[in-house]
Amino acid sequence: MKYIPIIAFFLSSTILIGQSPDSLIALIPSSNPGLQSVYRKVQAMEERQTQAWQWPEPQASLSAIAWPIPNRSMLPTATAGIMQPIPRKGARLLNQQLASTETNLVREEASLLQRNLRFQIRQAYWKLYELEQSIRVLHKNLSLLEILERLAHANFESGKGTLPDILAIQLRQQALSQQIQRIDNERRSPLYEINLALGRTPTEPVFVQQEAALAQLPLLRDSIYSQASQTHPALVMLRLGQQASQQRQQINALESKPEIMAGLDYAVMQRASNDDSGSGRDMWMPQLTVRVPLFQELYRSRNREEQYLQESIQMAQRERNNQISTDIEQAFTSLKSAEIDFALTQTQTPLVQSALEISREQFSANGTGLNTLLQYEEQLLMIQLDAIRAIVASHLAVAQLERQLN
Repeated sequence: MKYIPIIAFFLSSTILIGQSPDSLIALIPSSNPGLQSVYRKVQAMEERQTQAWQWPEPQASLSAIAWPIPNRSMLPTATAGIMQPIPRKGARLLNQQLASTETNLVREEASLLQRNLRFQIRQAYWKLYELEQSIRVLHKNLSLLEILERLAHANFESGKGTLPDILAIQLRQQALSQQIQRIDNERRSPLYEINLALGRTPTEPVFVQQEAALAQLPLLRDSIYSQASQTHPALVMLRLGQQASQQRQQINALESKPEIMAGLDYAVMQRASNDDSGSGRDMWMPQLTVRVPLFQELYRSRNREEQYLQESIQMAQRERNNQISTDIEQAFTSLKSAEIDFALTQTQTPLVQSALEISREQFSANGTGLNTLLQYEEQLLMIQLDAIRAIVASHLAVAQLERQLN
Protein backbone atom coordinates (compact mmCIF):
# COMPACT_ATOMS: atom_id res chain seq x y z
CA MET A 1 0.00 0.00 0.00
CA LYS A 2 2.90 2.38 0.68
CA TYR A 3 3.83 2.33 -3.03
CA ILE A 4 0.43 3.49 -4.26
CA PRO A 5 1.16 7.24 -3.84
CA ILE A 6 4.46 6.81 -5.71
CA ILE A 7 2.81 4.92 -8.56
CA ALA A 8 0.03 7.50 -8.73
CA PHE A 9 2.62 10.28 -8.91
CA PHE A 10 4.40 8.70 -11.87
CA LEU A 11 1.14 7.98 -13.66
CA SER A 12 0.01 11.55 -13.20
CA SER A 13 3.39 12.80 -14.45
CA THR A 14 3.07 10.65 -17.58
CA ILE A 15 -0.41 11.95 -18.26
CA LEU A 16 0.72 15.51 -17.64
CA ILE A 17 3.76 15.34 -19.90
CA GLY A 18 2.22 13.09 -22.51
CA GLN A 19 3.90 11.16 -25.29
CA SER A 20 5.26 12.92 -28.33
CA PRO A 21 4.66 11.40 -31.77
CA ASP A 22 8.44 10.95 -32.15
CA SER A 23 8.58 8.80 -29.01
CA LEU A 24 5.90 6.53 -30.50
CA ILE A 25 7.58 6.47 -33.91
CA ALA A 26 10.83 5.32 -32.28
CA LEU A 27 9.04 2.11 -31.27
CA ILE A 28 8.14 1.12 -34.86
CA PRO A 29 11.26 -0.88 -35.88
CA SER A 30 11.13 -3.12 -32.83
CA SER A 31 7.37 -3.54 -32.55
CA ASN A 32 5.70 -3.57 -36.00
CA PRO A 33 5.49 -7.19 -37.23
CA GLY A 34 5.02 -6.17 -40.86
CA LEU A 35 8.25 -4.16 -40.86
CA GLN A 36 10.13 -6.94 -39.05
CA SER A 37 8.90 -9.34 -41.73
CA VAL A 38 10.44 -7.17 -44.45
CA TYR A 39 13.70 -6.97 -42.47
CA ARG A 40 13.84 -10.78 -42.45
CA LYS A 41 13.20 -10.72 -46.18
CA VAL A 42 16.23 -8.44 -46.58
CA GLN A 43 18.35 -10.95 -44.68
CA ALA A 44 17.06 -13.72 -46.92
CA MET A 45 17.86 -11.71 -50.05
CA GLU A 46 21.42 -11.06 -48.82
CA GLU A 47 22.05 -14.81 -48.98
CA ARG A 48 21.47 -14.69 -52.74
CA GLN A 49 24.64 -12.68 -53.19
CA THR A 50 26.63 -15.54 -51.70
CA GLN A 51 24.77 -18.06 -53.85
CA ALA A 52 25.33 -16.06 -57.05
CA TRP A 53 29.14 -16.14 -56.68
CA GLN A 54 29.35 -19.95 -56.45
CA TRP A 55 30.48 -22.13 -59.34
CA PRO A 56 27.98 -24.52 -60.94
CA GLU A 57 27.92 -27.99 -59.36
CA PRO A 58 30.11 -30.59 -61.10
CA GLN A 59 28.39 -33.62 -62.62
CA ALA A 60 29.71 -37.11 -61.89
CA SER A 61 28.81 -40.28 -63.80
CA LEU A 62 29.43 -44.01 -63.43
CA SER A 63 28.49 -46.79 -65.82
CA ALA A 64 29.27 -50.50 -66.10
CA ILE A 65 28.29 -53.54 -68.17
CA ALA A 66 25.71 -55.48 -66.20
CA TRP A 67 26.39 -58.92 -67.77
CA PRO A 68 29.73 -60.38 -68.86
CA ILE A 69 30.49 -60.20 -72.58
CA PRO A 70 31.29 -63.72 -73.86
CA ASN A 71 33.72 -62.58 -76.56
CA ARG A 72 36.60 -60.19 -76.36
CA SER A 73 35.34 -56.63 -76.97
CA MET A 74 36.91 -53.20 -77.30
CA LEU A 75 34.15 -51.74 -75.16
CA PRO A 76 35.08 -50.69 -71.60
CA THR A 77 33.58 -52.75 -68.85
CA ALA A 78 33.04 -49.63 -66.73
CA THR A 79 33.52 -45.88 -66.95
CA ALA A 80 33.64 -43.14 -64.33
CA GLY A 81 33.65 -39.47 -65.18
CA ILE A 82 33.28 -35.96 -63.89
CA MET A 83 32.12 -32.87 -65.81
CA GLN A 84 32.45 -29.26 -64.67
CA PRO A 85 30.38 -26.48 -66.31
CA ILE A 86 32.61 -23.44 -66.78
CA PRO A 87 30.81 -20.14 -66.06
CA ARG A 88 30.93 -17.61 -68.83
CA LYS A 89 33.32 -14.73 -68.26
CA GLY A 90 31.62 -12.14 -66.03
CA ALA A 91 28.51 -14.26 -65.43
CA ARG A 92 29.07 -14.77 -61.70
CA LEU A 93 29.80 -11.07 -61.16
CA LEU A 94 26.64 -10.08 -63.04
CA ASN A 95 24.55 -12.55 -61.02
CA GLN A 96 25.99 -11.18 -57.80
CA GLN A 97 25.28 -7.59 -58.88
CA LEU A 98 21.70 -8.55 -59.75
CA ALA A 99 21.27 -10.21 -56.35
CA SER A 100 22.64 -7.05 -54.66
CA THR A 101 20.23 -4.83 -56.63
CA GLU A 102 17.27 -7.04 -55.71
CA THR A 103 18.34 -6.91 -52.04
CA ASN A 104 18.45 -3.11 -52.16
CA LEU A 105 14.97 -3.16 -53.67
CA VAL A 106 13.66 -4.97 -50.60
CA ARG A 107 15.55 -2.53 -48.34
CA GLU A 108 13.76 0.36 -50.01
CA GLU A 109 10.50 -1.52 -49.59
CA ALA A 110 11.21 -1.56 -45.84
CA SER A 111 12.05 2.14 -45.92
CA LEU A 112 8.80 2.96 -47.73
CA LEU A 113 6.78 0.88 -45.27
CA GLN A 114 8.48 2.61 -42.35
CA ARG A 115 7.64 6.04 -43.80
CA ASN A 116 4.02 5.06 -44.21
CA LEU A 117 3.91 3.77 -40.63
CA ARG A 118 5.44 7.01 -39.35
CA PHE A 119 2.82 8.99 -41.24
CA GLN A 120 0.07 6.69 -39.95
CA ILE A 121 1.16 7.34 -36.36
CA ARG A 122 1.50 11.09 -36.84
CA GLN A 123 -1.89 11.32 -38.54
CA ALA A 124 -3.61 9.28 -35.83
CA TYR A 125 -1.74 11.06 -33.04
CA TRP A 126 -2.84 14.53 -34.11
CA LYS A 127 -6.39 13.34 -34.68
CA LEU A 128 -6.36 11.97 -31.13
CA TYR A 129 -4.90 15.28 -29.92
CA GLU A 130 -7.70 17.20 -31.64
CA LEU A 131 -10.39 15.06 -30.05
CA GLU A 132 -8.90 15.18 -26.55
CA GLN A 133 -8.33 18.93 -26.71
CA SER A 134 -11.89 19.38 -27.94
CA ILE A 135 -13.18 17.37 -24.98
CA ARG A 136 -11.11 19.54 -22.64
CA VAL A 137 -12.52 22.75 -24.11
CA LEU A 138 -16.07 21.38 -24.00
CA HIS A 139 -15.68 20.37 -20.35
CA LYS A 140 -14.43 23.86 -19.55
CA ASN A 141 -17.40 25.37 -21.36
CA LEU A 142 -19.72 22.98 -19.52
CA SER A 143 -18.29 24.18 -16.19
CA LEU A 144 -18.99 27.77 -17.19
CA LEU A 145 -22.58 26.84 -18.03
CA GLU A 146 -22.98 25.29 -14.59
CA ILE A 147 -21.94 28.61 -13.04
CA LEU A 148 -24.32 30.38 -15.40
CA GLU A 149 -27.13 28.03 -14.39
CA ARG A 150 -26.63 28.83 -10.71
CA LEU A 151 -26.70 32.50 -11.61
CA ALA A 152 -29.95 32.00 -13.55
CA HIS A 153 -31.50 30.25 -10.53
CA ALA A 154 -30.44 33.13 -8.33
CA ASN A 155 -31.95 35.64 -10.77
CA PHE A 156 -35.17 33.61 -10.94
CA GLU A 157 -35.47 33.52 -7.15
CA SER A 158 -34.85 37.25 -6.93
CA GLY A 159 -37.41 37.97 -9.64
CA LYS A 160 -34.88 39.20 -12.20
CA GLY A 161 -34.90 36.04 -14.31
CA THR A 162 -37.37 33.66 -15.86
CA LEU A 163 -37.77 29.88 -15.95
CA PRO A 164 -37.12 29.72 -19.74
CA ASP A 165 -33.65 31.15 -19.02
CA ILE A 166 -32.87 28.16 -16.80
CA LEU A 167 -34.27 25.73 -19.36
CA ALA A 168 -32.25 27.33 -22.19
CA ILE A 169 -29.04 26.86 -20.19
CA GLN A 170 -29.94 23.26 -19.35
CA LEU A 171 -30.63 22.50 -23.02
CA ARG A 172 -27.21 23.88 -23.89
CA GLN A 173 -25.63 21.72 -21.16
CA GLN A 174 -27.30 18.59 -22.53
CA ALA A 175 -26.10 19.39 -26.05
CA LEU A 176 -22.51 19.80 -24.85
CA SER A 177 -22.67 16.60 -22.77
CA GLN A 178 -23.86 14.63 -25.78
CA GLN A 179 -21.11 16.19 -27.92
CA ILE A 180 -18.50 15.15 -25.34
CA GLN A 181 -19.79 11.57 -25.38
CA ARG A 182 -19.67 11.45 -29.17
CA ILE A 183 -16.11 12.81 -29.35
CA ASP A 184 -14.99 10.49 -26.57
CA ASN A 185 -16.27 7.57 -28.63
CA GLU A 186 -14.44 8.87 -31.72
CA ARG A 187 -11.14 8.76 -29.76
CA ARG A 188 -11.05 5.01 -30.20
CA SER A 189 -10.41 5.11 -33.93
CA PRO A 190 -7.03 6.97 -33.89
CA LEU A 191 -6.05 5.04 -30.76
CA TYR A 192 -6.56 1.79 -32.66
CA GLU A 193 -4.51 3.13 -35.60
CA ILE A 194 -1.54 3.98 -33.36
CA ASN A 195 -1.59 0.62 -31.61
CA LEU A 196 -1.94 -1.21 -34.92
CA ALA A 197 1.21 0.49 -36.23
CA LEU A 198 3.04 -0.45 -33.03
CA GLY A 199 1.85 -4.07 -33.02
CA ARG A 200 0.00 -3.63 -29.73
CA THR A 201 -3.47 -4.47 -28.51
CA PRO A 202 -6.08 -1.96 -29.78
CA THR A 203 -6.91 -0.55 -26.34
CA GLU A 204 -3.33 0.15 -25.20
CA PRO A 205 -3.45 3.71 -23.76
CA VAL A 206 -1.73 6.60 -25.52
CA PHE A 207 -1.23 9.91 -23.70
CA VAL A 208 -0.97 12.88 -26.04
CA GLN A 209 0.74 16.10 -25.04
CA GLN A 210 -1.36 18.73 -23.32
CA GLU A 211 -0.55 21.77 -25.45
CA ALA A 212 0.86 22.19 -28.95
CA ALA A 213 1.73 25.18 -31.10
CA LEU A 214 1.59 25.55 -34.86
CA ALA A 215 3.98 23.17 -36.63
CA GLN A 216 7.15 24.50 -38.22
CA LEU A 217 8.56 23.56 -41.61
CA PRO A 218 11.34 20.93 -41.40
CA LEU A 219 13.16 22.37 -44.46
CA LEU A 220 12.78 25.02 -47.11
CA ARG A 221 10.66 24.21 -50.15
CA ASP A 222 13.63 23.72 -52.52
CA SER A 223 15.40 21.44 -50.03
CA ILE A 224 12.27 19.33 -49.63
CA TYR A 225 11.95 18.92 -53.39
CA SER A 226 15.64 18.10 -53.78
CA GLN A 227 15.71 15.51 -51.00
CA ALA A 228 12.44 13.90 -52.08
CA SER A 229 13.64 13.48 -55.67
CA GLN A 230 16.85 11.83 -54.50
CA THR A 231 15.88 9.70 -51.52
CA HIS A 232 12.16 8.91 -51.72
CA PRO A 233 11.96 5.08 -51.50
CA ALA A 234 9.33 4.84 -54.24
CA LEU A 235 11.65 6.63 -56.69
CA VAL A 236 14.71 4.70 -55.53
CA MET A 237 12.80 1.43 -56.00
CA LEU A 238 11.95 2.41 -59.58
CA ARG A 239 15.59 3.27 -60.29
CA LEU A 240 16.71 -0.03 -58.80
CA GLY A 241 14.06 -1.84 -60.83
CA GLN A 242 15.46 -0.31 -64.01
CA GLN A 243 18.99 -1.24 -62.97
CA ALA A 244 17.95 -4.84 -62.27
CA SER A 245 16.29 -5.01 -65.69
CA GLN A 246 19.49 -3.85 -67.39
CA GLN A 247 21.50 -6.45 -65.45
CA ARG A 248 19.10 -9.18 -66.54
CA GLN A 249 19.63 -8.05 -70.13
CA GLN A 250 23.39 -8.47 -69.69
CA ILE A 251 22.93 -11.93 -68.20
CA ASN A 252 20.59 -12.86 -71.05
CA ALA A 253 23.23 -11.74 -73.56
CA LEU A 254 25.79 -14.02 -71.91
CA GLU A 255 23.37 -16.97 -71.85
CA SER A 256 22.81 -16.58 -75.60
CA LYS A 257 26.47 -17.49 -76.18
CA PRO A 258 27.92 -21.04 -76.22
CA GLU A 259 28.58 -22.68 -72.85
CA ILE A 260 31.61 -24.92 -72.27
CA MET A 261 31.80 -27.92 -69.94
CA ALA A 262 35.16 -29.66 -69.32
CA GLY A 263 35.54 -33.13 -67.86
CA LEU A 264 37.53 -36.31 -67.53
CA ASP A 265 36.47 -39.96 -67.93
CA TYR A 266 38.25 -43.08 -66.72
CA ALA A 267 37.51 -46.26 -68.70
CA VAL A 268 38.15 -49.77 -67.35
CA MET A 269 38.93 -51.96 -70.34
CA GLN A 270 38.33 -55.69 -70.70
CA ARG A 271 41.50 -57.89 -70.63
CA ALA A 272 42.35 -61.44 -71.43
CA SER A 273 44.13 -63.39 -68.73
CA ASN A 274 46.99 -64.63 -71.05
CA ASP A 275 47.42 -61.40 -73.03
CA ASP A 276 50.83 -59.79 -72.54
CA SER A 277 50.65 -57.50 -75.56
CA GLY A 278 49.60 -54.46 -73.47
CA SER A 279 46.21 -54.18 -75.05
CA GLY A 280 43.17 -53.65 -72.89
CA ARG A 281 44.78 -51.09 -70.65
CA ASP A 282 42.52 -48.66 -68.76
CA MET A 283 42.26 -45.20 -70.27
CA TRP A 284 41.91 -41.56 -69.19
CA MET A 285 39.75 -39.62 -71.62
CA PRO A 286 39.46 -35.80 -71.44
CA GLN A 287 36.11 -34.37 -72.50
CA LEU A 288 35.05 -31.00 -73.77
CA THR A 289 31.34 -30.30 -74.28
CA VAL A 290 29.88 -27.19 -75.84
CA ARG A 291 26.24 -26.19 -75.49
CA VAL A 292 25.30 -24.19 -78.57
CA PRO A 293 22.15 -22.03 -78.17
CA LEU A 294 20.78 -22.35 -81.70
CA PHE A 295 17.26 -21.07 -80.98
CA GLN A 296 17.99 -17.37 -80.40
CA GLU A 297 14.37 -16.21 -80.46
CA LEU A 298 14.10 -17.10 -76.77
CA TYR A 299 16.88 -14.65 -75.89
CA ARG A 300 15.60 -11.96 -78.25
CA SER A 301 12.18 -12.25 -76.62
CA ARG A 302 13.71 -11.89 -73.15
CA ASN A 303 15.57 -8.79 -74.32
CA ARG A 304 12.38 -7.23 -75.66
CA GLU A 305 10.61 -8.05 -72.40
CA GLU A 306 13.22 -6.11 -70.42
CA GLN A 307 13.05 -3.17 -72.83
CA TYR A 308 9.28 -2.94 -72.38
CA LEU A 309 9.74 -3.17 -68.64
CA GLN A 310 12.28 -0.33 -68.65
CA GLU A 311 9.93 1.87 -70.66
CA SER A 312 7.17 1.07 -68.16
CA ILE A 313 9.46 2.06 -65.28
CA GLN A 314 10.30 5.38 -66.97
CA MET A 315 6.59 6.19 -67.24
CA ALA A 316 6.05 5.17 -63.62
CA GLN A 317 8.91 7.47 -62.58
CA ARG A 318 7.24 10.45 -64.22
CA GLU A 319 3.94 9.55 -62.55
CA ARG A 320 5.58 9.17 -59.13
CA ASN A 321 7.48 12.47 -59.50
CA ASN A 322 4.22 14.22 -60.32
CA GLN A 323 2.51 12.58 -57.34
CA ILE A 324 5.29 13.63 -54.95
CA SER A 325 5.22 17.20 -56.29
CA THR A 326 1.44 17.31 -55.86
CA ASP A 327 1.65 15.98 -52.29
CA ILE A 328 4.27 18.59 -51.41
CA GLU A 329 2.27 21.48 -52.88
CA GLN A 330 -0.94 20.30 -51.20
CA ALA A 331 0.89 20.12 -47.89
CA PHE A 332 2.19 23.67 -48.29
CA THR A 333 -1.33 24.84 -49.18
CA SER A 334 -2.79 23.13 -46.11
CA LEU A 335 -0.07 24.58 -43.90
CA LYS A 336 -0.75 28.11 -45.18
CA SER A 337 -4.50 27.69 -44.64
CA ALA A 338 -3.86 26.46 -41.09
CA GLU A 339 -1.71 29.52 -40.36
CA ILE A 340 -4.43 31.85 -41.72
CA ASP A 341 -7.17 30.12 -39.71
CA PHE A 342 -5.10 30.16 -36.52
CA ALA A 343 -4.27 33.85 -36.93
CA LEU A 344 -7.99 34.61 -37.30
CA THR A 345 -8.81 32.80 -34.05
CA GLN A 346 -6.13 34.80 -32.23
CA THR A 347 -7.68 38.02 -33.52
CA GLN A 348 -11.27 37.04 -32.72
CA THR A 349 -10.69 35.58 -29.25
CA PRO A 350 -10.11 38.84 -27.29
CA LEU A 351 -13.02 40.55 -29.07
CA VAL A 352 -15.48 37.77 -28.25
CA GLN A 353 -14.15 37.50 -24.68
CA SER A 354 -14.76 41.21 -24.14
CA ALA A 355 -18.31 40.96 -25.51
CA LEU A 356 -18.86 37.85 -23.38
CA GLU A 357 -17.77 39.64 -20.20
CA ILE A 358 -20.12 42.55 -20.90
CA SER A 359 -23.05 40.19 -21.57
CA ARG A 360 -22.29 38.17 -18.45
CA GLU A 361 -22.23 41.29 -16.27
CA GLN A 362 -25.49 42.46 -17.81
CA PHE A 363 -27.18 39.12 -17.16
CA SER A 364 -25.85 39.06 -13.61
CA ALA A 365 -27.05 42.59 -12.91
CA ASN A 366 -30.57 42.56 -14.33
CA GLY A 367 -31.17 39.05 -15.72
CA THR A 368 -31.44 40.15 -19.36
CA GLY A 369 -29.54 39.27 -22.51
CA LEU A 370 -29.27 35.52 -21.92
CA ASN A 371 -29.65 34.64 -25.61
CA THR A 372 -26.86 37.04 -26.54
CA LEU A 373 -24.72 35.64 -23.73
CA LEU A 374 -25.24 32.05 -24.93
CA GLN A 375 -24.45 33.10 -28.49
CA TYR A 376 -21.15 34.61 -27.39
CA GLU A 377 -20.39 31.49 -25.31
CA GLU A 378 -20.99 29.29 -28.33
CA GLN A 379 -19.01 31.60 -30.60
CA LEU A 380 -16.02 31.52 -28.25
CA LEU A 381 -16.27 27.74 -28.09
CA MET A 382 -16.25 27.52 -31.90
CA ILE A 383 -13.20 29.79 -32.06
CA GLN A 384 -11.35 27.63 -29.54
CA LEU A 385 -12.22 24.48 -31.49
CA ASP A 386 -11.14 26.19 -34.73
CA ALA A 387 -7.78 27.04 -33.14
CA ILE A 388 -7.30 23.39 -32.18
CA ARG A 389 -8.20 22.26 -35.69
CA ALA A 390 -5.78 24.78 -37.21
CA ILE A 391 -2.93 23.52 -35.02
CA VAL A 392 -3.72 19.93 -35.94
CA ALA A 393 -3.98 20.80 -39.64
CA SER A 394 -0.53 22.40 -39.52
CA HIS A 395 1.00 19.29 -37.95
CA LEU A 396 -0.71 17.03 -40.48
CA ALA A 397 0.62 19.19 -43.32
CA VAL A 398 4.16 18.98 -41.94
CA ALA A 399 3.73 15.22 -41.47
CA GLN A 400 2.83 14.98 -45.15
CA LEU A 401 6.01 16.91 -46.01
CA GLU A 402 8.13 14.74 -43.71
CA ARG A 403 6.66 11.70 -45.43
CA GLN A 404 8.57 12.78 -48.57
CA LEU A 405 11.88 13.16 -46.69
CA ASN A 406 14.49 10.65 -45.64
